[in-house]
Amino acid sequence: MKKNVNISELRNDLTTYGSLPLEIKWSISRGRYTYGYNICSLYIYGQKVTDCNGGGYDMIGTVIGELVTALFKEELEELSKDADLTNHHSDGREIKFHNRKYGGRYESDCYGLYTSDYDNNRKVGINGACGEGSVENILNAIGYDLRYKDSKHRMITKITEEV
Repeated sequence: MKKNVNISELRNDLTTYGSLPLEIKWSISRGRYTYGYNICSLYIYGQKVTDCNGGGYDMIGTVIGELVTALFKEELEELSKDADLTNHHSDGREIKFHNRKYGGRYESDCYGLYTSDYDNNRKVGINGACGEGSVENILNAIGYDLRYKDSKHRMITKITEEV
C-alpha cells in the first residue's frame, strides 16, 4: 500500500456509499533493473493505491488482495480463527489453510488467505497471486463482493440480503 493512502477514509466511503470503485491500469517499467516488466496499478478515485510488477502470476489478484488485506484486517482475523490447520503448509513464515466452514476444498473456500506467526507477531493477509477468483471468494466469505464492469473497472460492494 502507498503511504499516503488513508485506509480508514476508504473504509468509511465503503460503509457510507455501499461500494468502492476500483480501476486497474497497466504500464511498462522503464527502471534500471526492471526495464520491460509489466506494472499493474490499482487506483481508487484517481489516486494510486498499490501496484506490483513482473509477471507469471495473477497481478490483478495481487493488487486487489493487498487492498482487501488493508481494508478488512478485523474480518480476516475473525475468518482465520475457524481455520482447520491439519493440512497446512508452513515455511516458517506463513500458514496456508482450508476453512471447514467453506467446504474444505481449495477451490471453494479461502485459498490464498494466510496467517503468519513470525517472531510471535501474528498477521493475516491475502496472497492475491493465487488468483483474482480466490480474492473474490475471500471477500464473499466476509460479506463483500467483487463486481466487474469491464476489464479495467471493478467494484467492492457489501453483500445485502434480498427480501
